[in-house]
Amino acid sequence: MDFSKLQQQRSVWIALLALTAAILAYLTFVSVSRERRMQALQEELAVLRAEFTDASHGLEDCRAIRENLPVLRDDEVERLRRRGLEQPIGWIKNSLRNNAQLIPYQGVQGGEMRFLSDQNIHVLTPRWVLAEFEDGHMAGRILLEYHVADNAGIAWKVIDSYLE
Repeated sequence: MDFSKLQQQRSVWIALLALTAAILAYLTFVSVSRERRMQALQEELAVLRAEFTDASHGLEDCRAIRENLPVLRDDEVERLRRRGLEQPIGWIKNSLRNNAQLIPYQGVQGGEMRFLSDQNIHVLTPRWVLAEFEDGHMAGRILLEYHVADNAGIAWKVIDSYLE
């Protein structure tokens, strides 16, 4: 065999070995990088799970509080019916939703303060209502006093409020 051919074959083998080594180095780098990324994602997932658990406990606390809020007794509902409110709780909540001007805060970023759903308006007693409000950016709570006039009209007075 000719020496120059051997030299060429040797050069080809060296090039193939170098290419194989480069490919192995690259694959090792990719594997290590993916493993590090996977570890970082698992740590981030653990943090998010902990935050979710904390948030869900907070939500459970809110539900428990809501479930334990006072509600009108049957005799109180009957007294309000005699004052002209056929569906007292519904009418009171509807009246409040139609009186968003009672919220003593202005909306921000184009939002308009409004009372949330009926679930977030709590008729506590024949005189008081606790309600949540928001504008899509800020939220708060308001405690109001109400009075049912003889013509079934409802007059409102703000007792206290705050933004969360």
